[in-house]
Amino acid sequence: MALPTCGQTGPTAKPGLSGQPERLVAIQVGRLFDSKSGQNLLNQVIVIKGERIVEVGAADKIQIPAGAQLIDFSHATVLPGLIDGHTHVYDTTSPGNRVTQSVEAWTLLALKEAQTDLRAGFTTIRDVGTHGEGYGDADVRDAINNGLFDGPRMQVSTRGIGASGSDFIGARGVEISGGHKNVAGPDEARQAVREQIRYGADWIKIFPAANYSFSPIGELYVEPTLTLDEVKAIVDEAHRHHRKVAAHAFGGEGLHNSIVAGVDTIEHGQISKKLRGTKRRLGLVS
Repeated sequence: MALPTCGQTGPTAKPGLSGQPERLVAIQVGRLFDSKSGQNLLNQVIVIKGERIVEVGAADKIQIPAGAQLIDFSHATVLPGLIDGHTHVYDTTSPGNRVTQSVEAWTLLALKEAQTDLRAGFTTIRDVGTHGEGYGDADVRDAINNGLFDGPRMQVSTRGIGASGSDFIGARGVEISGGHKNVAGPDEARQAVREQIRYGADWIKIFPAANYSFSPIGELYVEPTLTLDEVKAIVDEAHRHHRKVAAHAFGGEGLHNSIVAGVDTIEHGQISKKLRGTKRRLGLVS
């Protein structure tokens, strides 16, 4: 069982910042997984005040506060809440279904996916793009934060940013956007970053590489999209606003540009010998 924090209020503690009393909870634990030592600690007590874990230790050393709600997990193993670093809560159905399914239906499915993560033990998720459903992930995050629904803490990336002409779905000649904010040039790239931050992005997700294929002798080729100048502009603008950048880049020029521009995380990357040399020259690896 993963341990989330408790945000409800109760009558037994001093008022919090909201003016409401903070709930006190004491959890009696049979086995507590300590991720630092890699061991299970026996007969532990966890004390939670409001949304904060304030004390953890052996049962014979922890004083349970008067009036605290007692939860008995003496038969169970408890571990800290897990973090899923790459989710897409809007991926229940395909982008093509946007023409037959309402935004509201997609949002309900996204909330269901977020709650599925929570029930699996993930108390925090980083959602890296809505894949066609705009800024709905920010709404799901805010609804959970405001206590309207149970769910994990979420960091969201909203629409994502891709290169102009690289993000269409449908038949030839039918220009239906796949959902990213498409940009042409560094100035539009900066504008897209500002727009997504304005509408709730915690992270900026970019797509500097597209489809991949293999040569007859097995060499990987990844279609490039954003130029190096565009990626540099995105990274600079995001960092100015204290946001980090995640780059969807399997390899090739798109991955190279992401490394050179200084993105914060690479998603799905396949590092070649050439790219390892680039990272070494930039001081990113020993």
